[in-house]
Amino acid sequence: VYQLVDEIILPHLDFVAMSKLALGKNWNQATPEQQKRFVEAFKSMLIRTYSKSLTEYSGQKIEFLPYRPAEDGKMTTEVSSRILQPNGPAIPIDYRLRLKDDAWKVFDITIDGISLVTNYRASFASTIRQGGIDGLIKTLSAQSARGEATPVPRNGS
Repeated sequence: VYQLVDEIILPHLDFVAMSKLALGKNWNQATPEQQKRFVEAFKSMLIRTYSKSLTEYSGQKIEFLPYRPAEDGKMTTEVSSRILQPNGPAIPIDYRLRLKDDAWKVFDITIDGISLVTNYRASFASTIRQGGIDGLIKTLSAQSARGEATPVPRNGS
């Protein structure tokens, strides 16, 4: 699963943009070295999280909704989809993309109305208040070393 995520999903993600959004104001307060280490730690965490989610896939269908192109001159757009579940309501998933190096790259994913990067920002800010940016990087790296997936925080928790 990790190989599939690495080959199929990762090339379409903009980890620097996701990292900047996930850290919010803390991004500019981090040194270039801390920023680099955070991007790598965050990327590893997302790989584990996506991989764990894919192992739980059990044949649900994914429906992509009609595409609404970016407005003229806009460098961002959104692609909407939903996971159709046989025994429950559909789960809406929206992908926010930006044009980078002549390719569209995902910089945020909203699942059931909850933004991935916004929720991580709240969680990361709490960890940074307690141990600084190095403490956050250490926490993410330790989770990676243990092979733990990090659940997406819900409602800012």
